[in-house]
Amino acid sequence: MRVLALALVSALLWPPWQTVAQGSPLSGGKPRPSAAAFVAGTPAGTSRFTGFLLPADATAVRRADFRSKVIVAAILSAPTPCYKTEIVGLRRARKTLIVTAARHEPPPGTVCILTLGWPYHVIAVPRTIIGRPLPKKIILRIERRP
Repeated sequence: MRVLALALVSALLWPPWQTVAQGSPLSGGKPRPSAAAFVAGTPAGTSRFTGFLLPADATAVRRADFRSKVIVAAILSAPTPCYKTEIVGLRRARKTLIVTAARHEPPPGTVCILTLGWPYHVIAVPRTIIGRPLPKKIILRIERRP
């Protein structure tokens, strides 16, 4: 019974992060970023990627509680607005953070425009999970999902 209760609690608490922003904007004439992941421990640290977010999402990211949270972002390149990016895993190995992002493909029969955009997912992760100091290297692994 105790094992079942622990499994239920951990299922309710997983994943241990919260979505701060998720979207799939058109390029709007901006240069297209290559697929990348970012980690930010301060509002100033988010400046490397907030230019690719929708304005309301960029504001939400900068307002995160950086005393207890770290921001992790994954940005992919894909036809817009058909694809969705979702961070599905984080793993820290010494000074490296491995971010696994799923690129959800549109349902069959969905008509996509040919404009490339950058679907993104930004999460707030408890600092205790990321660890200190922040990772020096970030690796993005991409999974394709229906």
